[in-house]
Amino acid sequence: MKRSIVAVLVLTGLILGAFAYVYAQQDYHDELILTYPKLKGSKIDKTCLCCHFIQEGTGPRNPYGVMYENTEELGDFDAFEKFDADGDGYTNIEELNAKTYPGDFMDHPGSAKYKKCVTFFLSLDTTTKKPITVCAVDGKKVDLTPHGGACYIKNGKSMAPLRIGIESLGGTVGWVASEKRIDIKKGSKLVGQMWVGKKNAKINGKDYPLDAPPEIVSGKTFVPVKAVGDALGAKLIWINRGKIANFVL
Repeated sequence: MKRSIVAVLVLTGLILGAFAYVYAQQDYHDELILTYPKLKGSKIDKTCLCCHFIQEGTGPRNPYGVMYENTEELGDFDAFEKFDADGDGYTNIEELNAKTYPGDFMDHPGSAKYKKCVTFFLSLDTTTKKPITVCAVDGKKVDLTPHGGACYIKNGKSMAPLRIGIESLGGTVGWVASEKRIDIKKGSKLVGQMWVGKKNAKINGKDYPLDAPPEIVSGKTFVPVKAVGDALGAKLIWINRGKIANFVL
């Protein structure tokens, strides 16, 4: 009998928690439409894709959603209008005025300004209080768990799993085990070399000092993504609000 009561209480708690989450999401959504009345009835008004990767509004937030959850006061959308959350070359307010999603690289007001964008998140998820274990490649969510887990900052430098950054930006990875050396190629050209545990690197044939050298964490190699971006010719656009690193080509 007691077990039945406990089960009912647990189920009730889960249901109430789910309702609270849905209502909270609806509050944020309503605040967005209140701030930008011209969005009423638009595609942005009909789904949660403005701030989330999926229309139901669950799971990790997209770049615009990460910026939103890192505002000092929730609902203060105009505090980050001038930023370009998704790295497509258009500011958030330009996208909202055009009724396109400011967190989706593939949705923009005009012609594409960049061919590619890889987005890494270095902040915590404000709901779970844990590191964000996804990145975005051309606006699509990619789970980092199989690659080694969330990105992190070391010595002021952003570190990301080895392959995801290089391959998403069009490069290929070579590994020389005897030297613990990482070779980065773009096509057939060798554009970068880094060594696990060493601060000296080579980028496009030139010496390149690293404040944070590549390292192995729980059996997975992490590399400083700025160096990877420089090797592959990607421009880094850093957004401090939400600690978002957009690499564009």
